[in-house]
Amino acid sequence: MGVTGFLNLLKPPGLTSAQAVNIVRRRLGEKRIGHLGTLDPLAAGVLPLAVGQATRLIPYLPEHDKVYIAEAWFGLVTDTQDSSGRVLTEAPVPEADPAALLQTFLGDQMQVPPMASALHHEGKRLYDLFRAGQEVERPARPIRIERIELKRWQRPRLLFKVWCSPGTYVRTLCHDLGQKLGCGACMSFLLRTRSGAFEIEDAVALEEVGPSALTDANLALGHLLPLTLDGAQAVDVGHGRALEVPAPPGLVRLLDGEGRLLAVARSEGGRVHPQCVLNL
Repeated sequence: MGVTGFLNLLKPPGLTSAQAVNIVRRRLGEKRIGHLGTLDPLAAGVLPLAVGQATRLIPYLPEHDKVYIAEAWFGLVTDTQDSSGRVLTEAPVPEADPAALLQTFLGDQMQVPPMASALHHEGKRLYDLFRAGQEVERPARPIRIERIELKRWQRPRLLFKVWCSPGTYVRTLCHDLGQKLGCGACMSFLLRTRSGAFEIEDAVALEEVGPSALTDANLALGHLLPLTLDGAQAVDVGHGRALEVPAPPGLVRLLDGEGRLLAVARSEGGRVHPQCVLNL
């Protein structure tokens, strides 16, 4: 049947998310692997992966906030908005109050994503257009900075920690910090310490990846109400049949008597209708 579950991978710097996924595929012998949000090659940290049948559960996962520790290098602007790119401009860094500067980015705002990103434009990925030397207009997208803290300021480098919404580009945040200070900036370090329920303290290095490193799908679906079924009900769910089970309206997770996830279902009108049945 193959392995199924979620893997909290500690991605090292220097690998793309796709390269990390390919290594995990080889180590687990499982082709079906999907990531829950990429990390730049420069970045390290939490890269949650869905393995095997758990890939079918990705649409039911909430878009959780992320936490990063990042370093902005002021006075340096690059074409990728990080220190791996081609330097476009250099400028002296003025005296500044970095804590006050960071606080100006709190709250809801619009952010223009970088060209060197995996977003699509007219069917093509932006980074493919970027590599071809093209630049296109990118619509600004809403993001939210929940919290941002100064960790260290050694001019021209600023280390900070940020709690932000999904879809936030920390590279672009560093770039925008530099624009606000008037000297430009790029990102020189990035570590993702949390992605939703996945914490860096529990992350597994590539060298440690194996079937025992996978966590049960229930961890990622903890936001859904659990309903425990008896044996006959579990058989019905396995065949995709609706059940008469009282539950609040909305998505629920259906478990067997041992607490294993059987399916995600939608509850309405006193019945639960299986939406995604796992063949475990």
